[in-house]
Amino acid sequence: MIGTVGNMLSIKNDEYIENDNLKKYYKENKIIYEIGIVVGREYWGKGIATEALKLTMEYLFVQKGADAVLGLHYSENLASKKMQEKCNLKEICRKEVKDKWYNTDCTTMVFRGITRNEWENL
Repeated sequence: MIGTVGNMLSIKNDEYIENDNLKKYYKENKIIYEIGIVVGREYWGKGIATEALKLTMEYLFVQKGADAVLGLHYSENLASKKMQEKCNLKEICRKEVKDKWYNTDCTTMVFRGITRNEWENL
């Protein structure tokens, strides 16, 4: 297996919606999907995740009627940051967390998004 792609309808969760920018994002966009992508280490750096994200966004906007798509990543995960930036997801906000990712202490979760209008104008 190369990896997995998942998406889910994002339900407003007040635990995450303490940031004004994220509140505004949820107010302006009614149908929001979150996307998660995992790729096996031997396939890193080959553009697979970027292509999967682009195709999944197209599916969510065209087939599912999404108003916006969210991607989250730890600030320490530079590969996910780069992939989301290549797909034009812009930073919305950051949330302080205490978590582990590949035995690394993570302190910040980054929320990135793209709206239907932004995606259509690409």
